[in-house]
Amino acid sequence: MMADVDGRHIRLGMIGFGAHVRESLVPAIGRFADVHIARIHDPYLGPSVSAPYGSQIAATVDGVIDPKRVDALVIAATPEVHYDSAAASLKAGIPTFIEKPASVDADAMRALCSLSENTGTYLAVGHNYSFSPALTRVQRFIQSSDFGEILNLNVAFHGSKPRGPRWGMTDEFRAFLLSHATHAFDIALFSTSDVPLEVESASFRSSRNGHAGTVLLSGGSSLSVCVSLTNLAPRFDLGLTAISNAGRRVRMSGLSRVEYDGSDSSDRIGSSWSASVSATDIAGYVEQFSDFFHHVQNQRWTPTVMVRALRGLEIIDQIIHLRS
Repeated sequence: MMADVDGRHIRLGMIGFGAHVRESLVPAIGRFADVHIARIHDPYLGPSVSAPYGSQIAATVDGVIDPKRVDALVIAATPEVHYDSAAASLKAGIPTFIEKPASVDADAMRALCSLSENTGTYLAVGHNYSFSPALTRVQRFIQSSDFGEILNLNVAFHGSKPRGPRWGMTDEFRAFLLSHATHAFDIALFSTSDVPLEVESASFRSSRNGHAGTVLLSGGSSLSVCVSLTNLAPRFDLGLTAISNAGRRVRMSGLSRVEYDGSDSSDRIGSSWSASVSATDIAGYVEQFSDFFHHVQNQRWTPTVMVRALRGLEIIDQIIHLRS
């Protein structure tokens, strides 16, 4: 079934065409009948990889960042490439989607945010989980009138890979945070309606080219957040629990089940939700591109996703500073 993005055809450029792009992003983009992947650049694109939907392979980045040839751009490469390509795209007035992590640090992301605002060009960051049906349901429960004020949030983001150095970065611990913590902090910010979070403490241990640790954050005087992170788990697992001052609890198990509990388990009808969608939909990829393409076509946007990505990178910078 093809998704609708309001009718106007979008010529899409892509910088980066690795396994993640081909396995997760391209199938989601392919759901939109009015979006055509027009041009692709990836210096590592081998002869065995065929370009989708009759798209053209560009020999250089400049062959894609061209407002005469593309209406929007998706960048999914390394953090350094993300910044350089996004800066050029925004200066050219091309709406830009960057796969996470958007940049190496908060300073680079802050510069991209300023470029977006100064040029009036839309910038989105690919934190797909905040577009997933499960997280959308979590936020709906938390924002309901009977939930009260959120006091405590626990997020567990446990991955099994990747481990070791990434993207050619010399700071392997920062690379771990960029690949794993960006999602976890985006989930925390999304679930708390983007309340600014500050790092109270961070403790990590390393083993077998991986890391495991806990980050404690505070949101003002009334909100505490605990984030558990690792890339040493036997398989991927994502969980969330939120507690309110009204004695309510929201609990998410993976991306397929959300439960809502009141002070009396019988006080709410329909207190659980289970996913009944495909793997592409359950992870939020389709909805995140629906949101991006909608903003591209309507040429009206808000900086919410962009600012949340910046705040996540600011948290990572705080953790790095505490360890130095």
